[in-house]
Amino acid sequence: MTNFYDKAIGFFSPKRGIERERDRLRLNALQGFSGASKRRKSLATWTTLRNDPGDILSHDYDVLVQRSYDLDRNNPLASGALSSLEENIIGTGLRVQSQIDYKYLNLTEEQAQDWQAEAERIFKLWACKNTADAKREQNFYQMQSTAFVGSMLTGDAFAQRQYMRKNDFLGTSWRLVDSSRVCNPDHTTDSRKITNGIERDSTGAPVWYHYTNTHPYDYKQPVTWSKISPYSNDGFTRDFIHAFKKRAVAENRGRPILAPVIEALKQLGRYTEAELQAAVVSGLFTVFIKSPDGTTDLDHYDGDSEESTPSDTDYSMGNGAVVGLAEGEDISTANPGRPNAGFDPFVLAILRQIGVCLGLPYELMVKHFTASYSASRAALNEAQRSFRQRRKWFGDSFCQPIYESVIIEAVAKGYLSAPGFFDDYQTRQAYLSTTWTGDAWGSLDPVKDVNAAEKRLELGLTTRSQETLELTGGDYDKNAMQRAKESKIEREISPNESTRGDQQQAMGDNGGLPQDDLPDSEQDERPGEIPSSYY
Repeated sequence: MTNFYDKAIGFFSPKRGIERERDRLRLNALQGFSGASKRRKSLATWTTLRNDPGDILSHDYDVLVQRSYDLDRNNPLASGALSSLEENIIGTGLRVQSQIDYKYLNLTEEQAQDWQAEAERIFKLWACKNTADAKREQNFYQMQSTAFVGSMLTGDAFAQRQYMRKNDFLGTSWRLVDSSRVCNPDHTTDSRKITNGIERDSTGAPVWYHYTNTHPYDYKQPVTWSKISPYSNDGFTRDFIHAFKKRAVAENRGRPILAPVIEALKQLGRYTEAELQAAVVSGLFTVFIKSPDGTTDLDHYDGDSEESTPSDTDYSMGNGAVVGLAEGEDISTANPGRPNAGFDPFVLAILRQIGVCLGLPYELMVKHFTASYSASRAALNEAQRSFRQRRKWFGDSFCQPIYESVIIEAVAKGYLSAPGFFDDYQTRQAYLSTTWTGDAWGSLDPVKDVNAAEKRLELGLTTRSQETLELTGGDYDKNAMQRAKESKIEREISPNESTRGDQQQAMGDNGGLPQDDLPDSEQDERPGEIPSSYY
């Protein structure tokens, strides 16, 4: 907007007037975004970094990991949030469902089902034993929980493939590697070639992972470094897994999930401890007796069973304690006003912000649902969307390479017949195609969920297999075979009852008799109801 001075200058010097207007337009353009303003008081002291995001993470990585571990050990909110993520995403472990591309492999549907069932059987036989773990401490499903929680705390999940010749069935086993062990040799500074223990080629692809034989700061034994390639000599079998969620293009390690809320969780923990201590002090009741001569016949009772004498000088507060005061001494009572009525609303407000960062509604963090059904259901739906994304990432990045290593050995040893498996990449991937499923998520109202599933099936929007997987986490085909087996057993055990039930169902609920032929006491009762004469 042109002011009086601009008009006056433009009148006497049009050239200067044009220059002033041009500079004003440039200044307005530079201040187009209020968030980029450096003149606003609220933003004037906001300092930012221009460094590479990968360099920033690499510089602060160790501190973030150490503080995340400390919160997991000592902060109940942080530990509970991580447990909720692990329970909902991993649960009892992700299960594999083989889904080979049978059309590309020129297999019939029956042949594909047989191959898939055999592949799943072999992998389950391997996964359920502790031989899946090179340290013989966990089976594969338990290793998933450990690796996932580690990826939440450190941002990375590392695993190394090892071959154990003494195994009777399959020699493939995997060893989980602590993320702190993957570091630069001899603690050298990061470079463009090696950063955080990962050596890359000119294209940025990892070619070597450098790791220590023990914790890099373990002084009980000498620390040595080794290096391993992510792939074996055959070029397609994974020897080393590095699973992490990439937040920025330049990052070569994952961020701890607690990184943005470390300060909030720490401060909230301190506030909770302070309120707890204040409530304890407020709950203590102590009587002070002041005598004219400074003596009292009362013993100084401190709540313990041990006897105390009047000469004991103990002014600490206790449960029902009575304390005598000397002459001239007085007591002023401090009322901390605890419990604090504003404690719960404040904590819940902070938990909502923390939950937004972690993808957890605060109701799920505190395991307490007080909102309406619609609000709680909406919160769970949003949480499940986040859970589903992380479950897909973990299944593809961590579980799938392990599954492939097992199937590759099974084919090599002849346990599975897969023509052309080692000859062609497309054929091999057609055999190794899978999906990973986990436990079904909880339901606030199972009846409503089942009714909704029934409606979707009627409209053709879904399949029975998909609904079974979503509601119970089971397999519809296996359930159908099991139900048929159970029905056969019931008919064999009580054939008369089964025949009578089938006949009644065929003739109607009244056994095929006209309503008028029923006894008078039963004519007025609807089928399935208890006759009123029973009462």
